[in-house]
Amino acid sequence: MTPRLRLQPEAIGVGMTSQRVRDRLIERLRANGIRDERVLNAIRTVPRHLFVDEALATRAYEDTALPIGHGQTISQPWVVARMTEALFTDGHAPRKVLEVGTGSGYQATVLAALGLEVHTVERIGDLLRVARKRFRSLGLNVRSRHDDGRIGWPSARCCRTTATRCARWCRAGRRTARTTASWSPRARRRWSTPSPRSWRRAASWSPRSARRARSSC
Repeated sequence: MTPRLRLQPEAIGVGMTSQRVRDRLIERLRANGIRDERVLNAIRTVPRHLFVDEALATRAYEDTALPIGHGQTISQPWVVARMTEALFTDGHAPRKVLEVGTGSGYQATVLAALGLEVHTVERIGDLLRVARKRFRSLGLNVRSRHDDGRIGWPSARCCRTTATRCARWCRAGRRTARTTASWSPRARRRWSTPSPRSWRRAASWSPRSARRARSSC
């Protein structure tokens, strides 16, 4: 069952944060290749302007990354949508998702809005504290941890990661998935312009890298 976000009046938005502006973002994402209506509806519903500084709220529904402090950014909506959409490529959602790099909390919220069980790890304490407040204000039960994502989250039964990637497989009869919302500055520059080639590099694992990941589980 997809959870209903608990939206306060400030989440509704006016002017450059209104529903009309959000709908324009959805049309841009659709024009740029995002097809899964579940993902588009989640992005339409989640108030992205609550995940950036108030001074940047009027730019929240541009298809661009925005700074959130500590040298980090909230990811470009197309990147969030494409990585989320990849979890549904076989028509079925994973039950559990491990996100490495909570950042603003936006990607985790989009995943939670889709009804997924979300575990998220963030190494920067200040970012995680703010993200947790956002989760609570939206009534989401996102499980978060202040730690180095490279060591994973063993109790969540998800594989650990050392790279910004999105992968899917089954382990012990349970489908798990992982994604990321915090990209390094170099990675952001590399993937700022979406293309089929860049997405394949970001989202697809070679057989060798997949074997390495499985061996580290």
